[in-house]
Amino acid sequence: MAVEIGGGLTGYRTASGEVTIPLQGSTLEHMPAGAEPVQFTGRGKVLTYTIVGVPTTRFKSKAPYTLAVIELNEGARLLALVDGATPSIDARVRFTRKDEFGYHFELS
Repeated sequence: MAVEIGGGLTGYRTASGEVTIPLQGSTLEHMPAGAEPVQFTGRGKVLTYTIVGVPTTRFKSKAPYTLAVIELNEGARLLALVDGATPSIDARVRFTRKDEFGYHFELS
C-alpha cells in the first residue's frame, strides 16, 4: 500500500516495469507476486490540472479544489489534489499527505 515515508510515497514496480501507487481500498492495493517496492521522493511537476467547482457528493466539502495529474521525478504519474494555491503547467510540487480524499501535494 502507498504510505507516507519520510516525506515520500511508496508503491511497487511489477516484473514488466509498470509502476503503481495504489490508493487504499483499490484493487491494486496489494503488491502482486514478483513486484518490488519503490520509494518515491514525493517531488514532481504538474502535467495538467482542473479546478473542480461542482464536485461529487464525496468531495462536496472540498469544493472548489484543484485536481492535477502529477508526474513524479522518478517518472510515475498519479492523480492528486493540489492544496493552497492554483498551480500552472510544469509547476513544481511536493507530496504532503494522504487522506480519505487521496494524495495531497502543494507548490514547492
